[in-house]
Amino acid sequence: MLRQVPAGTCGGGAGEKASSVVMVMILSFLAQATARLIQPRMALVLRRRESGSLLEKTKQEELAQPGLRGELGSFLALVGTALLPAAMAGKPAGTTSPDTTRPTIMNDIRIQRAGSQPSGKGPAGWFTGAVRIDPLFQPEGAARAAAASVTFEPGTRTAWHTHPLGQTLIVTAGKGRVQREGGPIEEIFPGDVVWFPPGLRHWHGATPTTGMTHIAIQEQLDGKVVEWLEQVSDEEYGA
Repeated sequence: MLRQVPAGTCGGGAGEKASSVVMVMILSFLAQATARLIQPRMALVLRRRESGSLLEKTKQEELAQPGLRGELGSFLALVGTALLPAAMAGKPAGTTSPDTTRPTIMNDIRIQRAGSQPSGKGPAGWFTGAVRIDPLFQPEGAARAAAASVTFEPGTRTAWHTHPLGQTLIVTAGKGRVQREGGPIEEIFPGDVVWFPPGLRHWHGATPTTGMTHIAIQEQLDGKVVEWLEQVSDEEYGA
């Protein structure tokens, strides 16, 4: 059953009582100290009317009361010692710190620094020409997506292949080419986003004269993200 707990009804009982006791002590002492300070000064005012050397007497009277000032200073120092830790922590006295042992979303953030993963060469069975592969991320837990940055030298392309759940390309540099089976060759440029549906035979790569880099994102199905097929011939590539 859902129960609504009014704000401020939990977690502060002991701390609030302690703070109240300290406050009462402060007010009581200040009232007594004020009375003790005012009474001698009122007497000084009365005597001032009767004497011409009042200034010297006033100084002497004030110097005769070091005990009160010392007592007041000691008390305030004691109160400050009791309240300073809570004030510096930004919370009322007696409250407890939040539980920092429980994981939060912020604690789970992971930053993969650029260059922290080694680059690799594209296998000859997957590509024609020189290709560099920079891994970006792999699927974890229930996630299925993986991604890599792939750089093609001029004239370089993939073999024909398919993806069980499709593939997305994001072109980041250079100029490239893509083609699906039975379709025309399309040129792609930085900022272009290309989608290949699941199971569609296709290839992609650089142009004959300009290299190309793209980010390739694909999802795995039963642990598999791609099925590699035959190489793209020079005639198919249109070199």
